[in-house]
Amino acid sequence: MQHILAKVIPEHGLYRARKKRALIGISVKRRVEETFLNFPAVFAWTGQQFGSADVLVGDYLNRHNYQAFDGATQAEASARAISDGDQAIKWFSQLASLNVAQPSIVILAKSLFGDVTFRPRLARFETEYARNVKFRALIDEAVDKFLIRKRAGALHNNEVRDHCVSYQLEELALFELLVERGYGVLIYAGAQLPIMKAIVSRSLDGVPTSLADLTLVELRSFRPR
Repeated sequence: MQHILAKVIPEHGLYRARKKRALIGISVKRRVEETFLNFPAVFAWTGQQFGSADVLVGDYLNRHNYQAFDGATQAEASARAISDGDQAIKWFSQLASLNVAQPSIVILAKSLFGDVTFRPRLARFETEYARNVKFRALIDEAVDKFLIRKRAGALHNNEVRDHCVSYQLEELALFELLVERGYGVLIYAGAQLPIMKAIVSRSLDGVPTSLADLTLVELRSFRPR
């Protein structure tokens, strides 16, 4: 039986998030088997804390990885990312047959890119990355860790780094949009981004965003001995 350890950021953030909607972030880079292994425990913990939760699938964001690491063209990468989203919907439809609670709503990242506010939000974060030294350092910190883990030889490849930066900036725009739609807590089975931790902890000056009102939860599953 899977058990869950939770870390909340900021520390007392769950209290302010109780009456808001909960969102579980799913990265499609992870294998299908890992999704099925962890999701029941993650969703059970979320249900105990919030009653229910929706799911955000980062399908379209993954096009950056296909271009950066697989050599895919922009069109190929976009098509593969959209296919990821279709596959994720199929994964979640199978949860009912496994007697696992299903998310209230499954949101594909691709569906949010068409929101009229998405591009202005993204442009604002891109400007912040260009002018705000601390903001840029936090983004780059996550890029460095990811590339060392993924492919250390790409650490100084500017094209690959640009895709990794764009991935994070697009995430920020998506998360901000969802906060303003009523979501108050973002749950992830793994580590949250350094930039997100800094924003919700209010330790990053000069970045006006509603993301500061978000509560982050890092969940880790384990089997007791």
